[in-house]
Amino acid sequence: MTENSHLRTKLRIRKQAVELIGKDSVNVLDAYAGEGVVWNRMRREMPDVRFTTLGIEKRKYLSPSVIMGDNRKVMKGLDLTQFDLIDLDAFGCPWEQLAICAKTAIEVPVVVTHIIVTLGPVPKPLLKMAGIPEDWCDRRNVPQALFNRWRWEWWENYCAQLGYKTTEYEIHLDKSAVKRYEFLTS
Repeated sequence: MTENSHLRTKLRIRKQAVELIGKDSVNVLDAYAGEGVVWNRMRREMPDVRFTTLGIEKRKYLSPSVIMGDNRKVMKGLDLTQFDLIDLDAFGCPWEQLAICAKTAIEVPVVVTHIIVTLGPVPKPLLKMAGIPEDWCDRRNVPQALFNRWRWEWWENYCAQLGYKTTEYEIHLDKSAVKRYEFLTS
């Protein structure tokens, strides 16, 4: 997968979030910071807004201003209410990170990138919240690919049960992946 593909979509969704926040100084938790491309670009796109970002990244020593480590562990140790916006720009489904946000800072808006491989598995917690019996989640009983048809409904149900609603989203198809970019509020 290409890091920061569909950058225009990512920027548009984040601009909408920042405009809704309505502050001239915005504190952002960038839980998948990478090399900081998105928020560095946002600084150029919205020069009248002062962005302070705290980044988290698994890769070692990308930047001295980025916390190195597992974002789930780091997020549990932070006061997430100190941020105006939380950015979950994941390769995959950031269901665990979103649950942490909902538990500790539901009032803070979240921007999400959720990427799935077309025939990849649906995370079991999404299926559980949708009422799918646990024995159905075993690949030996039911092929996971069957669940993909309803993946986005289950994702939206999961978000709703956490207390979030989708304010804006856009879906892109890339080869064997489906990418959903969205803005969630409580």
